[in-house]
Amino acid sequence: MILRRLSRGAIELLYPARCLICGQSAHDHFCENCDRGLGDRALRCPRCATTVGPHSLTEGECAACRKEPPPFSKALCLGSYRGSLKAAVLRMKNASGEGIAELLGRRWGVTHSLGELTVDAVVPVPLHWWKHWRRGYNQSAAIALGIARIHGVPIRPRWLCCIRRTAPQKTLQATARQINVKGAFQARSAVSCRHVLLVDDVMTTGATSEEAARALRRAGAARVTVAILARVTVGEPDGVEL
Repeated sequence: MILRRLSRGAIELLYPARCLICGQSAHDHFCENCDRGLGDRALRCPRCATTVGPHSLTEGECAACRKEPPPFSKALCLGSYRGSLKAAVLRMKNASGEGIAELLGRRWGVTHSLGELTVDAVVPVPLHWWKHWRRGYNQSAAIALGIARIHGVPIRPRWLCCIRRTAPQKTLQATARQINVKGAFQARSAVSCRHVLLVDDVMTTGATSEEAARALRRAGAARVTVAILARVTVGEPDGVEL
């Protein structure tokens, strides 16, 4: 046992672990600085997860959700789309980022309890087959896998599919984003009467999550809760949905 520990220590000195985000030395997957930036304690609307002021919530929702309620009942995120969380999300946007995506899904699972939500299945927002082929994997599916493994909830990636190729959301304004994804998703009847945890990486206007949630509700889902890694709030200077 002692020799094993000494050997492990020598190996770590010669070949120190590297942070998957910044590349600095780390004892685990992320260095201390990046690890601290993977979440925040911002006050958020429980319905759409946007950051709000201390007096902005009325009847448990922000003004935007009261005016036009989204088709999902709740949205939960790790933090705002900035700093190390933004850097981690950007690193997920290529074939080598699948491991980071699953690790962040696990982090989301540790941060949020699903006990009170009684979720029946975890469903990732799907990619169109062409985009999936070009990227090599679906980052939302990898995040969903991490969440499902932490909470012991079944993952059902085939319950929702993307039936139409869409333009990148980052190139569009809010109204155009809604038009871009309208009718892009189709859900299977297996979702009927289920509470689905819909998983995506980033939410900006919410157009993608809303359209995916509508497809699930049309197919009979009793309830949809959205799980996202990062939330972009209107007025914040950092980032757009990718």
